[in-house]
Amino acid sequence: MGKIETTLKSEIARLARREARVMLEPLEKKVRELKQQVRSLNGEIGRLSKQAGRSPRVKQIPTAKPETAETDVKKARISPGLIKKLRKRLAITQRELAALVGVSGPAVQSWEQGNARPRGENLAALVALRGVSPAAAAQQLADKGVQASQRRPRV
Repeated sequence: MGKIETTLKSEIARLARREARVMLEPLEKKVRELKQQVRSLNGEIGRLSKQAGRSPRVKQIPTAKPETAETDVKKARISPGLIKKLRKRLAITQRELAALVGVSGPAVQSWEQGNARPRGENLAALVALRGVSPAAAAQQLADKGVQASQRRPRV
């Protein structure tokens, strides 16, 4: 009786391995293809990184931030609405305000949406800009080499 039992167990195990191999074969093929794609993409990323390292750097806009007293900065309350009103009063776009403050355009957008708050030097620059006339702001932008926008600023 033991011999039949052993034979059946070994035959069942053999058939199970065969079925598993048949089922896993397409998956293994797909894994090999995906690994090849990853290697190809990694090579392309390496080439692009080298190419980006050789490309000339984007001209950095000089950031001469306006001076203001520390006490004024500590007292200042800057809200998203006040930043929009400041931009409207100066008749500038978010990109132009960003150039005046020395931050990126998305930073100004984030401030105006209330997702982030200006801090430190950026807050001081915004407080200082409250005392700047639209003509002076336009002159500062011209000094920094920022071209005036052809459209009206978004509010």
